[in-house]
Amino acid sequence: MFFSFNVYVGKFGVHYSVFNVANPQTMEFLENVLEEVIDLFSTSDVIHIGGDEVQYDQWKSSTEITTFINEHNLQSPADLQIWFTNKISNFINGKHRRMMGWNEIIGGSKLHHYTTESDILTKEKLAQNTVVHFWKGSLDLLNKTISQGYDVVNSNNKYTYLDYNYNRISLEKAYNFDPIPENLLEEYHSKILGLGCQMWGEWIPTVDKMNQQIFPRVAAYAEVGWT
Repeated sequence: MFFSFNVYVGKFGVHYSVFNVANPQTMEFLENVLEEVIDLFSTSDVIHIGGDEVQYDQWKSSTEITTFINEHNLQSPADLQIWFTNKISNFINGKHRRMMGWNEIIGGSKLHHYTTESDILTKEKLAQNTVVHFWKGSLDLLNKTISQGYDVVNSNNKYTYLDYNYNRISLEKAYNFDPIPENLLEEYHSKILGLGCQMWGEWIPTVDKMNQQIFPRVAAYAEVGWT
């Protein structure tokens, strides 16, 4: 939900464009989008807002954003992302829904090569009722996330990404995935709500290829998740 593009997306992957969160019209626009999403998924109690792989270059080069960060006594671009994400959470909560997002929205962790140490300094705290969709990071980071009180859906990309080929994630590896990691502190087990398996389609040219990637691994994930 943080990405914004001038005309259209001509390529896939991580993008540099981000919303100008200093402009009040940005929040107005997103509220309109979320209203429509909530209407489309009217039976869902949870709304996923994304929030992963946000590159901060545009924010750091913007005098408007720099001024905004200083005026709001924020420490870093990651702090700004958390601050803005909490505004989204407040809106979603007001619609009697719960926000979910990828684990970058917590802030404070250097998960990507393009992230600097100064980018991740944070004092803001993500809204407590957020469901954290954990896709990247160590067991220590997962423990830290749960110890802060967050519920988690475990979608570790090394085990659950259906666009990965069978050499990387075999059917056996998928079936043996446990959303509750072996060394996760027992007191945190109940905070793992389940697992997710993702089928990203950028490199999938046909429906037949998509089906080959999904089946039979999705059946293994279903059994693991339900049992």
